[in-house]
Amino acid sequence: MDATSFGVLLGVLVTALCALVRAWRRRSFDIGSTVLTFLAVFGILAGVELIRATFLGDRSALPTSWREYVTVAGVTAIGLSLQYLVKAVREAWLKPEHGTAVQGAGATVPSVPD
Repeated sequence: MDATSFGVLLGVLVTALCALVRAWRRRSFDIGSTVLTFLAVFGILAGVELIRATFLGDRSALPTSWREYVTVAGVTAIGLSLQYLVKAVREAWLKPEHGTAVQGAGATVPSVPD
């Protein structure tokens, strides 16, 4: 399995897990956060591949300073992806506060205290 296949597989698994946690804890589903979760997981692996290319890339094929840019791009991809994942998991794990509306089957119903 190559890095791209592994990234897609891991992205789908983590996204499914986050969607389940979100549904279980908040009783809602948000397609935007689901897509961003997949992209964040895939972004971490892409960042690792960029950093790996810094050490294993063909030095004669690109300009002399390419390694610095590739490394910074990899670190940035990993950092932003991790930041989003932590935020998304934290938001999914927290239950809605009392008195907030919960969406379900096209109707808005007041939330029930736990």
